[in-house]
Amino acid sequence: MGPAVEKCPICGAANVSLLKRISFLKKSHLPDDAPIYCCEPCDFIFVRTAASQQDYRNYYASTANDTYSDLAQDSYVRADGMAERYGRQAAEIVASFAVDARIDILDYGCGSGALLKELSSRGFDSLYGVDFAPQSGWEPSERESDGQRPRFLLLDHEGGVPAAVSDMRFDLIIVSHVLEHLVEFDVLAKFFDLLKPGGCLYIEVPDAARYHEFERLEFFYYFDRLHVNHFSCWALKRLLSGFGFGLYKSFRYRFAYSGGDFPALGCFFHKAGSVQSVMQAFRQYTADEIDRARRLRDRMATVGLPLLVYGAGDNFHRNFNVGGPLTDLEIGCVLDRNHAMFPGGVLGIPVLDPAEGLRRYPGSPIAVAVSSGRREVRQLIQSIDTTGREIFDV
Repeated sequence: MGPAVEKCPICGAANVSLLKRISFLKKSHLPDDAPIYCCEPCDFIFVRTAASQQDYRNYYASTANDTYSDLAQDSYVRADGMAERYGRQAAEIVASFAVDARIDILDYGCGSGALLKELSSRGFDSLYGVDFAPQSGWEPSERESDGQRPRFLLLDHEGGVPAAVSDMRFDLIIVSHVLEHLVEFDVLAKFFDLLKPGGCLYIEVPDAARYHEFERLEFFYYFDRLHVNHFSCWALKRLLSGFGFGLYKSFRYRFAYSGGDFPALGCFFHKAGSVQSVMQAFRQYTADEIDRARRLRDRMATVGLPLLVYGAGDNFHRNFNVGGPLTDLEIGCVLDRNHAMFPGGVLGIPVLDPAEGLRRYPGSPIAVAVSSGRREVRQLIQSIDTTGREIFDV
């Protein structure tokens, strides 16, 4: 019987390429052979061995869980490197997610809790950290109260979220430098359930697309048997979309690590809703568009009618269909520089040269219904008419 065909953990395709095979010293719970595969459509490189996810859990549960904190004695790292790293993460979280310090935050794989401590110092007071061996032996700073101190909890043997938080719902879940260690991604479904509607998932991983920019003394340093996943932003997007998350922001930075800087990729994902069929998605899209059109139509109706519409093309017609924003509004005329192409008007509405239409309907608001060149259209209208009439985009 031949060897099993390896499949991409993201898309399930079997046409992955074997790039390299590296051997290591025998160590408890860990494989000593690490084959490296690539799925080009997913832009994803991964290591898959005979070791199971439970083998890795056993290893992490029995060893120091926060090597980065142990590196605090390293002369390169100690030079404000740790503070800079967690400060950058916290700043991105504050800027990209919320400034409301009352939000509920869970850090999955919190290690020593350094990021939670940084968030605590910034006023966040509902903080939870979970890990196989969470360390919570630090004291609050002068700016922190006892109530702001994070609560640290132990992951179960299966890597599951402790019962104390399993029934809670969070505004933000942080998963920093965890995904690169997972053979299985089922925990992402748990994160979906733990997030509140509209909640945010922050993922940070080594930035595999920039390994070549951060040279190390150690040969082939970035590939080993512990980092079993090497993500690009595209690979993370494809993986998370399968669990109902949508990417809305990513950023790259570096942080100090033993022997040199380390490239990191941070990504913010919205909880987009349950994974839908294309028909479910179409119904949701239609409902959202009709609601958006209704709100825009109500705004245009309050400014004063008749309304003028700029552009007689396809977008103009879409706006009159299936509850579009121009439905049932009084339209004075359509403005179009190619007005001669519509001698009989469109939909019973006359099409006029922009200067002529603006002269005939002084003060009427304008809905710009072109798909491109909106900025130029606005400039044209304002060069012809300087009265400052209201202009909408439809």
